[in-house]
Amino acid sequence: MGAPIPLRLDTAEPRDRYGRALRDLRISVIDRCNFRCPYCMPEDQYPRDHEFLAKAQRLRFEEIQRLATVFAGLGVRKLRLTGGEPLLRRELPVLVRELAAVPGIEDIAMTTNGSLLAAQADALRAAGLGRITLSLDTLDPDDVSRDVRRSGRSRRRARCNHRCRPCRLRPAEDQCRRHARHQ
Repeated sequence: MGAPIPLRLDTAEPRDRYGRALRDLRISVIDRCNFRCPYCMPEDQYPRDHEFLAKAQRLRFEEIQRLATVFAGLGVRKLRLTGGEPLLRRELPVLVRELAAVPGIEDIAMTTNGSLLAAQADALRAAGLGRITLSLDTLDPDDVSRDVRRSGRSRRRARCNHRCRPCRLRPAEDQCRRHARHQ
């Protein structure tokens, strides 16, 4: 990643270096992913035997909720859950419910590759998740299998799109990255 973004904390609410109030907070709930996309987890940097954080090294839900409470007290109103792949984190709807109860938090969103969403969409919506960003590399099943080195994932992504509609999760956006070979 790049250099940390300096924050000004000399006011009641955090501001970026341009003086804009910071209202959104991204929270990575897990460092693992079930895909191996070459732009995100290149094999030369993440070999098959790469050691991710042990469960004991991850923030516990109580710690994440405490951080969200502190930041909400400083003016943060929107939370975005990210990863790795956040749906790999066990009992994610429990965390969403805890975060939705934090005073001042008005919106909770999540960025996901969507492969595991169909099974969890209803529970996440009931817990308070309001929006979803599906990060899709391609809609072509052959490209998905080649790009992420996993088979069968594109069918699950298609099912997740149909699952979002009935439980009223609003898509924040569908991101479809186009690699040079697709252009």
